[in-house]
Parts: sequence; C-alpha cells; structure tokens
Amino acid sequence: MEIGAHTATHPILTRIEPATAREDMAQSKDVLEGILGEPVRLFAYPNGRPCRDYDARHVTMARELGFAAAVSTAWGAAYPDCDLFQVPRVAPWDATATRYSTRLVKSYAQRGHTVAPVEG
Repeated sequence: MEIGAHTATHPILTRIEPATAREDMAQSKDVLEGILGEPVRLFAYPNGRPCRDYDARHVTMARELGFAAAVSTAWGAAYPDCDLFQVPRVAPWDATATRYSTRLVKSYAQRGHTVAPVEG
C-alpha cells in the first residue's frame, strides 16, 4: 500500500485557474511528504473524469511536480502500456458482488480501450 496525494482542498481542477490548481496539487504533496518523511509518488485527480474534471494541463502539472503516476476515475483495468498519468481503475462501487465481478471481467477484456486520452 502506498499513500498518494489528491489535492489540498479537493477542487475540480478544470474549474479553477491553472496556477491555483498547480498550487493545490503541490501543497497536498508537500504536506504529505512532511508527515511521512518520504516522497509521495502517486496522485489522484479529484473526481477524476478525463476531459471533464482534469485535462492535459493537469496531467502535465502532475509530471512536473514529480509524481510518478496518477489515477483517474475512468472505469477500466490498467494495462502495461497505459498512460501512467491517466491510469484507469475498477472500484468496488456496485450493489452486488455479481455485478462487480461482471464489470471487473468486462473491464479486463476491454483493457486499453477504456480511457479516452487527454491530449494537449
């Protein structure tokens, strides 16, 4: 398990000025690193919907701030050559285990085709 940054105030990044977004991302990283005493390598975009909650500017900011990867909330299984700054994920938010299992299998079968890349 690893602790990653999210932002300091949980803004939807596309709804705030780029400089404010960068500062919020950096502040979250800095605070966590101060608490942990080690680098924070991972980032999660607030709400995380590609092109809606974050865009190419925020992907670039995550790289420039020294993160090694970032996750979105785009539904899908990560695959070896996915964009490390837009990693999809499968969360257990279904009402039943059967529905979750079905979506998990479907996501795995569609890996590599589930996230529309955010481009600059």
